[in-house]
Amino acid sequence: MPWQGEVGTQIRLRPLADRWEGILRAAGGVSSGVGEAVVVTDLDLRIVSWNAAATDLYGWQPEEVLGRHVVEVVPWVGDVSDLTAAAHTLHSEGHWRGQAAQRRRDGTIVEVEAHTHLLHDHEGRPVGVVSVNAASVLDVRDDVGPIL
Repeated sequence: MPWQGEVGTQIRLRPLADRWEGILRAAGGVSSGVGEAVVVTDLDLRIVSWNAAATDLYGWQPEEVLGRHVVEVVPWVGDVSDLTAAAHTLHSEGHWRGQAAQRRRDGTIVEVEAHTHLLHDHEGRPVGVVSVNAASVLDVRDDVGPIL
């Protein structure tokens, strides 16, 4: 674009808060009206969206969890090698599906069937993670391993 007779480039700067907006846009508004818990995070696993079903499943209100690390809010319960393997699969294949035991706000443990996917922006770059979780038929147990 010409500017004062010279060739110029226009650069649009956006505040950091727009990063979360972009992540939510990439998630496509999947969280509203869905019966499963939908948790959307940025790439650092900081929660940017938490739907009503997530509140029902885990006991936390959205305003209590936004900006917090997902493992701080719903700790993985059990073998840390399983968590490491799930993270590796998510990053190498772009998705992970499996069973996970997580601790709710009240301290009880819930077994969930998790469907987790990397979110990409319009240029194909990863921008976040969406996980759709539902209590499995095994549901709540209080005697599963340490909190990690």
